Amino acid sequence: MPADAAKPTEGEPETRGAHPHDTVMWEVGAAPTRLADLVAWVEAEAVPELLRRDGCLEVAVFDSADNRAVVIARFAGDPGQLPDPPSDLLRRPPQTWPFRHLSSHRPAER
Repeated sequence: MPADAAKPTEGEPETRGAHPHDTVMWEVGAAPTRLADLVAWVEAEAVPELLRRDGCLEVAVFDSADNRAVVIARFAGDPGQLPDPPSDLLRRPPQTWPFRHLSSHRPAER
């Protein structure tokens, strides 16, 4: 591998051949002017609940300029579902997609 090539993250558990879905991506549109409140709910309620679940490896939270929040949670096993946010924070119901984690990459150290 060239010195400047991306390297897989060290210490990551091997998931190939494990449960077919070990990652969940959850995306929701916030009600007008409520994105900050929705993200605050995600970080105060959903993230701690996910982190308490057996097998939780990582939870990442994102937002976008078009008032959407995204959570990607990775597990050693079945990720289950995220809790439902308060309806007054939503422009539309959450959508959830299951995935199987294959690899992670980071830039090589310089």
